[in-house]
Amino acid sequence: MDQITRHTLQLVTLFTVKTNTNTSSISMVVNPLTRCVEDYSLPPYAQLRPDDIAPALLTAMAEFASDLEAIEDDLACPDAEISWESVMDRLEIIDDPLERLWCIVLQLMKAVNMPELRAAHSELEDQVVRLQNKRAQSVVVYQAMTALRDGPTYVTLTTEQQVSIMIMFSWARRILNRAIGRATASGVNLVDHDKDRFNAIHVRLQALRTIHGHNELDGTNAYSHVITDKAQLDGVPQSTLSLLAQNAVAAGHVLATAESGPWKLSLESPVYDPLLKYCASRPIREQLYRANNDKAKANEPVVVEILQLRLQLAHMLGFHSFFELSLVNNSAPSVDSVFDTLDELRNKAFPRSQAELRQLEGLAAAHNHPLPLEPWDVPYWTERLRQEQFDIDDEAISQYFSLPKAADGLEETWHPDVRFFQIRAMDQPETPVVAQFYLDPYARPGQKRQGSFVEVVVSRSKVLRTAKAPVRLPVFSIVLNQTPPVRIIYYYYFQIVRPAKKYSIYLGSIPKSIGGLFFSMVVGVYVFDWPLESALWL
Repeated sequence: MDQITRHTLQLVTLFTVKTNTNTSSISMVVNPLTRCVEDYSLPPYAQLRPDDIAPALLTAMAEFASDLEAIEDDLACPDAEISWESVMDRLEIIDDPLERLWCIVLQLMKAVNMPELRAAHSELEDQVVRLQNKRAQSVVVYQAMTALRDGPTYVTLTTEQQVSIMIMFSWARRILNRAIGRATASGVNLVDHDKDRFNAIHVRLQALRTIHGHNELDGTNAYSHVITDKAQLDGVPQSTLSLLAQNAVAAGHVLATAESGPWKLSLESPVYDPLLKYCASRPIREQLYRANNDKAKANEPVVVEILQLRLQLAHMLGFHSFFELSLVNNSAPSVDSVFDTLDELRNKAFPRSQAELRQLEGLAAAHNHPLPLEPWDVPYWTERLRQEQFDIDDEAISQYFSLPKAADGLEETWHPDVRFFQIRAMDQPETPVVAQFYLDPYARPGQKRQGSFVEVVVSRSKVLRTAKAPVRLPVFSIVLNQTPPVRIIYYYYFQIVRPAKKYSIYLGSIPKSIGGLFFSMVVGVYVFDWPLESALWL
């Protein structure tokens, strides 16, 4: 069994016991998920198996429910102290174990999706969502946060006092406003019978999102097309041909090679993207494009139901649309302002895009390509134009920007390809570590969700510090679907490395929290081929 197969199967088959050689007794190993939460350590990915998930989550949920009831009882007392420590810090401590465990499960669902993980996730998803709803809809907690925000501590300050402690109070007020906004959007102000309906809809929506993701992954995996005539792959780079041959070998064509084939096409991004960019065969490009668009037809009723349920939720909370509801904790002041921004962007970008399309059509016509250009033609002729105008060839230059090999054994990972990095503040004495991240760069057909995404592994916190560390460092996972050499890693790296230098005091103030750091993904903007080493000083 090769290393990758053996390592992947660990998630399914690993089961260890400790044997006491003196007494010959056998005792079960402590659940690694529970242990990492109790020890404030990183997840022991190489030791995990799906059977560990349910016991760890059930324990965390029981403790969460008990702790939530305790803080509600304390805050409901007439003489209860309403302070940051008694409300927000305590909530952070209560939320953390269940939040960490569930984040690990969701992360693995995207990166190492397999039937055993799906079953473990499905078994407890409803219970986790209902418990999270109960926390969000706690009237006692909501009233305490409101009292904390509107109390005399925050409204009777003089201008001089506000200036002197501006940073602390601005962050604190922002955290409270966002927490109160989340509670409002979660139905805290609904009457009990409406909350029951709201929660049922919310649970169903979460299930539909999971089904949507499974259908997309299954649809991607279901497509297969084997090519035996190399002429149909004219223009395709050697690295992609090698990948297609590997796919064919995995499908049972054991003698397949990059030179003589056969070649197995798929909808995985390391196959799909290069074929649309380089394959000279228009029928092959069209076939792939249409198959990719149709790969998740099972999601049509799922999407319709999601839209219907979202509208019901919005109406229950007094909003005209789910779009309007989604802006509760966002910077955009209104739906109209969002459309105004989009219209402004379109008005500036559309004329330029039309000019570029005419340029592509001119190049295509010069090569006797039929017009108009179809969607499956645009990537191909865009690449041809780039090569003609700028003489830039990704395949030629990518060899100079390969991903550096990381030291083995620094932390356990969920796959041999995954690397673990530390971000250091190079401008500070002793260059302290300010954040850490896992990098999962390469596609794994059949397991990985398509696209590129960043997930929280551990959030930054001063409240959840230990005796060894005054601050719990944030940890992320950056998951991509690329073929070596990787070309878009550094865009995502920069999204976390710059904010990592800003020591955010409070977690809840971040619009999209990734370990207490601000992450803003600008779709379609990439930084190509920047060496990782040259970025470490940032």
